[in-house]
Amino acid sequence: MPTVLDDVKKMGKIDKEGMLDAIRGMPSDLESALDAVITAELDCNRAVICGMGGSAIGGDILSDAADRMGCMPVSVTRGTSLPNWADKCTLAVMISYSGNTRETLMMYDDAKAKGCTVVGITSGGELGKRCRENNDPMITVTGGVQPRAALGLLLGSAAVVLDHAGAMPIVISIQNGLEELRDLSRSIAPDIPVADNIAKQAALSLNCTVPIIYCPGHMRSVALRWQTQINENSKMLALSGESPEMNHNHIVGWMETSLINDCQPVFIEDGSGSWEGRIQDVSVSLMNDAELEPLVISPGGETPCGRLLRGIHLGDMVSYYLAMLKGVDPTPVESIGTLKERLGILFDRDGSH
Repeated sequence: MPTVLDDVKKMGKIDKEGMLDAIRGMPSDLESALDAVITAELDCNRAVICGMGGSAIGGDILSDAADRMGCMPVSVTRGTSLPNWADKCTLAVMISYSGNTRETLMMYDDAKAKGCTVVGITSGGELGKRCRENNDPMITVTGGVQPRAALGLLLGSAAVVLDHAGAMPIVISIQNGLEELRDLSRSIAPDIPVADNIAKQAALSLNCTVPIIYCPGHMRSVALRWQTQINENSKMLALSGESPEMNHNHIVGWMETSLINDCQPVFIEDGSGSWEGRIQDVSVSLMNDAELEPLVISPGGETPCGRLLRGIHLGDMVSYYLAMLKGVDPTPVESIGTLKERLGILFDRDGSH
């Protein structure tokens, strides 16, 4: 059956602002960002990565990686202040692609007040200005795209910071996973037909549904990235969760209600034989028995870091192909722009930042 997903020219006309190039450029962006250099001494025993939206997702990936290979705890904070435990022994990595995210600027001020060691990652803006004024270490990335499309730049830069701080040997782990990431990217490119393209096949399965995406807990960032990319690129409602936690709550909603006609369970496998993955397999079998027809996807990957990166990139392409099926340009996010305008009024009225 013919589909727009095998019509590269038509997809190019829908994708007016070039989101495809940004998504497919992630491996190269990631590789180049790993060349960043931090020379300042980062004396800390824990780290918190602060950001919002597309600027924060790299932190989630690194937090997952730290759980498996780290030497110190790495957490992610989305909000207006840091956790109460943050102090002079805490590395606070501030990520705002634009440099003007109000919430991140509030977290920056809170980190300074708490005596944290602060490092900024931004393309400029007010965050860049404050880091320069306070002599805080900073990595400046190239601007000009949507924050969610700058994942490679932001993730690679944050990886350099955490590696330099002794949190984990993450730079070499990412470098070792780049070739298998590129292999996946080539296999799900627009010129690969649906019959041989797992990203296109997944998009066709998820079209006109509400995807609810699950990953083993040590890959929770992958499920979250799938959700947010489908939200923003595909202009669709999507939700996410993790295994085995979903067996203690979500499973009841799936199995004991009739109000799920438009919802599609999606399980992303880690392929490592972990306990979390094996437990997730039981959840899948239960749903199969109930004829819920869960979609099970295996991104592959030889290492924990490689599986994270491949899972992220696969989800990005699925969200792109869903946008093509809907005939919508994946780049604009008008509702977020409207929300930021109203939040700006709130912040300005309150006299904050």
